[in-house]
Amino acid sequence: MVDAPKVTTKWKSAFEKDPFEVGTEGKIEFLLKVNEAAMRAKGASFVTSNLSFQNEQKFYASTDGSSIEQYIIRSLPSFTVTAVNRASGDFQTRSSLAGPKCVGYEYIETGPWLKEAEQAGEEAVAKLSAKPVTPGKYDLIIHPSNLWLTIHESVGHSTELDRALLWEADFAGTSFLTPDKAGKLQFGSKICNFFADRTQPQGLATVGFDDEGVLGQRWPLVKDGIFVDWQTTPRFSPAHRP
Repeated sequence: MVDAPKVTTKWKSAFEKDPFEVGTEGKIEFLLKVNEAAMRAKGASFVTSNLSFQNEQKFYASTDGSSIEQYIIRSLPSFTVTAVNRASGDFQTRSSLAGPKCVGYEYIETGPWLKEAEQAGEEAVAKLSAKPVTPGKYDLIIHPSNLWLTIHESVGHSTELDRALLWEADFAGTSFLTPDKAGKLQFGSKICNFFADRTQPQGLATVGFDDEGVLGQRWPLVKDGIFVDWQTTPRFSPAHRP
């Protein structure tokens, strides 16, 4: 480990309203409104909705002399509308599109959830009568969210340092991005850039300080198509230093 400066501080993520201080009745009322909006679509059969909140309280103390307290809130409202054609036995679903954010209950109060739920009901019903895709070549317009899982699997897991050092193999396996590849391996095209980012507003990885007491940072994993670094604390990374 490289040296890190001594830090004594308290840090909170950016949120306006702590969801754990909001009453259960208000949360239930919101979910029932989402369900009602989704069921306005003629032909919608049922809808499930939920609220998920994470309260992460972390205390870090080190022999460097650091003492850091952090309070982090993350929120995710979601729903899935299902339309069933009982005559044919077919059913189709449409889920909410928004992802989790490092924000508070204001996410629930300001988002267009009811409008989207109603639209989701209509689209689930429409999918029941949609024609099957005819095999052939097509131009596709892909929503950015389609890349979430692709990047998670191909870039996210492979750039984890513990997998690269063969210390971790659970579920996603080890990684081909071994230490000898940094700065050498052509990972993608020259316009391809990926970053590890613990500073992005509302980002799920955003923190004041990481698990080794280092200020949250942003650094490249792939730069101009070349693999240059791993996802890890800067105190451990062979390529990156604070």
